[in-house]
Amino acid sequence: MHKGDAIKVTFWGVRGSHPQCKLSHIKVGGHTSCVSLEVGDQYLIFDAGTGIVDAGNEVLNRGLKKATLLISHAHADHISGFAFFKPLHDPDFNLTVISSGLSGEEKDSGGIESILARVISPPYFPVSWNQIACKKTCTDVPSGAQFFVNHLKVSTIALDHPGGSAGYRIDVGDKSVCYITDTTHTPGEINQNLVQFIQRTNLLIYDAMYTEEEFSAKPAWGHSTWNHAVALAKAAVIGDLALFHHNPDHDDAFMADIETQAQEHFPRAFVARQGMARVV
Repeated sequence: MHKGDAIKVTFWGVRGSHPQCKLSHIKVGGHTSCVSLEVGDQYLIFDAGTGIVDAGNEVLNRGLKKATLLISHAHADHISGFAFFKPLHDPDFNLTVISSGLSGEEKDSGGIESILARVISPPYFPVSWNQIACKKTCTDVPSGAQFFVNHLKVSTIALDHPGGSAGYRIDVGDKSVCYITDTTHTPGEINQNLVQFIQRTNLLIYDAMYTEEEFSAKPAWGHSTWNHAVALAKAAVIGDLALFHHNPDHDDAFMADIETQAQEHFPRAFVARQGMARVV
């Protein structure tokens, strides 16, 4: 069962919508969604926002030759860094891309491979998909699917986001990490399916893009709040709570205030910051 295996989680990009390059945001960071999860020789990456550029540099510097990329959905802030993931250009590198969050239309049009092939092709990029040197495999899996990446169990869940999105849970031995981003909620209600999915996870990474005031003005935009993240954390009896997918308008001072407020209600909550690493 690999009981006791350490899970290292690194936050390479923590913003939503678009990158942010202001000095007032530098402590939290400006890259968009990308998180790596490492167990032994298994290297998993959640999403390919601009943070995957730094993740790729890490992969090259360490001489890693394989990775699995789990895509939540294909909105720009989750795939815009993919073309600049330098291991793509290493013929000895093996990349497996898996997506569970695409709409039916996107799946019918060729799935995640078709989407990435359009991103990596003229006029958007000077090199075409077929010219990428690494060995690559792309797979679409249905919502609710479970599968294994070596000895890591991967579970998926459909999230409430325009066009669709997928959450992922990684279980290895007696430890787990959940990546739940780009999802909204109904005020005053707790999604019991999601509570069951994240139940007792060691680390929940959750979309907390809006304040309650911002959410009330944008309830159908597909994002959630730190307040709801705390409610979910309590209902599911989780370990640590990483607030994630930060509003690009929220500067470091604003995010520090959010962290303070969240910790008053759930002491194990923290604001995910670019470059931060935690071992579960």
